[in-house]
Amino acid sequence: VDDVLSHYTYALTNYCCYLLSGSQLHDIYLSSCYPIAGATFTLDGYFLQTLAAANVGAVSVLLVLLVRLFSGWGYVGSRLQSKVIEFEETGWYDGDIELKTEAEKARDMFLYRSDVKPVEDRLKLFAAGIGGLWLASIVGFNVAMSNKPLFDEYN
Repeated sequence: VDDVLSHYTYALTNYCCYLLSGSQLHDIYLSSCYPIAGATFTLDGYFLQTLAAANVGAVSVLLVLLVRLFSGWGYVGSRLQSKVIEFEETGWYDGDIELKTEAEKARDMFLYRSDVKPVEDRLKLFAAGIGGLWLASIVGFNVAMSNKPLFDEYN
């Protein structure tokens, strides 16, 4: 059962990273970032600036989503690695702390190493890639903004 669950978690993480990279970037780009950038650059001749601005916006949204995913998995990992059990909003023992038994520590470390750590590592790698893409988008936007279109003033 654990092998099937581990394989499912690995496959689900790969699928989520795939969705975040390809289809969501395209959907975010077309549904919100391109129209906003098009409303910002309304004059003719600013097509390159519009594309670059929309790209920066779409990649920024992906980066925020990845940071949110990483913080959630990081919280789960920190709870599993902790030597104590903290009760949160569970009724009358809010804020209560109990030490984990050796069996609970071993179980939690096994769960962390087999299920959470691979996801955290994959998210770190993917966030580094999206961060590099974000920096490249910023540089591309700055280059596009330094390119001023020439208008025919006599038309």
